[in-house]
Parts: sequence; structure tokens; C-alpha cells
Amino acid sequence: MRQIVDPQPVLRLVKGTQEEREALLVEVKDPLRRMISEAGRLAHGKGDVETIALKIDALLAAVPRLSALAESFSKMLPLAQEIAARDERSLGILVMWTAVHRLGEVAAPEGFSILSRTWLDEWMLIKVIGESLRGLGCPEGEARRHQLLIKILTEHQGFGDGRKEHACRVQLARMIKTDDVQQYLGFNVFEGATWFNRESFESLVEWMGLINIFKTLADYPDDMSRIKEMLKHCHSTVRSLIETAAASDYKVEGLSRLLGE
Repeated sequence: MRQIVDPQPVLRLVKGTQEEREALLVEVKDPLRRMISEAGRLAHGKGDVETIALKIDALLAAVPRLSALAESFSKMLPLAQEIAARDERSLGILVMWTAVHRLGEVAAPEGFSILSRTWLDEWMLIKVIGESLRGLGCPEGEARRHQLLIKILTEHQGFGDGRKEHACRVQLARMIKTDDVQQYLGFNVFEGATWFNRESFESLVEWMGLINIFKTLADYPDDMSRIKEMLKHCHSTVRSLIETAAASDYKVEGLSRLLGE
């Protein structure tokens, strides 16, 4: 795993020339497949290692293209502007999530996201991620926060499982009942009400939207009309969710109600 997510390979993928990126993508193929195979051995899984690895290969190859896409469109999520600027930490999060998000598929083709999330703690993979984040310049507190974000993005994949905003709202209503999300959003009780942090909420939904764009770019690299459609959809959905949070006055009870729980 370190051969994929350590600062040096991340920086080569993010900042390197096209030749350097292409060489890196070849170099990580074997470590990636060995990592997935070892996960399968430990979990007595029988999933197809090569099928899983090819999906991750495609996402890693899409990281530089996501930055280029962000540069090409003015109507982007604020987070995407960091991606366009090739921010090492934001793109590092993306690479680290990519490396681990499908690991559970080697043992559980259905519902693999929860298993992938569980293994982050059980096998101390999240510790490796923390070390890599600090190697990219994240202070300790920021690194811990990004570790928590990667856990959330790993467990809650397929934002809405489609393109309808209602499905995204339903998924988000379920997410805010989980410990990881409550911690990330800074749930706190004051004067009889439970509140959440505005900036943290906006960060979370922007990341969820960006992951959808990223996956579309990897799955359909030559279908620009599909990519533009997903870009437009995610921007609209994220904006709507941010407006919903504002309308709740950043109270959890109000947010749950407005999400249509």
C-alpha cells in the first residue's frame, strides 16, 4: 500500500510530467495487485483480483484528467478549484481513497464498501494514510480530519446511487446518523439543540459530489457529454444540499426534517 499512497508516488502522479505519470501507473500495478491479493488471503475472499485492480487503475489514471477538467470549467464546486490548482493534499486524499475504497470487494462483491471501511481500522491501513498525509504537509489535526473523511467516503459510496437529487438526500439523511459523520460534522449540543458545523457540511457534500465526477471520468474517459452531464448534476445537487443546511439553521433536527427523513 505504501508504494501507492506514500508522498513520493502521490506527488509524481499529481505534479509529474506525462511521462512520469505514465511510468508511475505502470510501477504501481504490481503493488496494487499484491495488496488486493493479500486482502483476499487474509479475508479468505475469492473475488477477482484483476477485475478490482483494473477499476482502481482507471481511477488512478483519471487523477490528472480531473485536474484538467477542473481547469476547463468555470462552474465548479469550490473544492474542484483546489483540484484544478493541483493541491497536493486534496489530490492526495483522492489517491488514498482510490487505493482502498474497493478492497472489500475481494471478499464481498455486494456491500464491499462497509468491509473496506472496516479494514481501514482493523488492518491499520488508516495509520499508513495518516503518515502519508503528514508527509504531504498536513498538520496532525488536519491529517486526522482527512483520515476521517476517507473513512466516510469509503463507507458511503455511490452518492444517491444514481443521478436523482432525492436519492442523495435519502443517503445523506442516513449518513448523519453514523458516528463518523457526526464526528466530522462536529455535532454538539447547545441550549437544548444539536448543531453541526457549516464548513464541515459543505466540505463533505462537495467531496461526495466530486467523487461521482471522478468515477464518471474514469468509467467514461472519452464521453465528454456524459461527464458534463454528471458535472452539472453534481454541482446542482451540492448547491441544493448546502442551501438545505442553511435553511436548517445548522440544527440537526431541522436538517433531518428538510432532507425528508
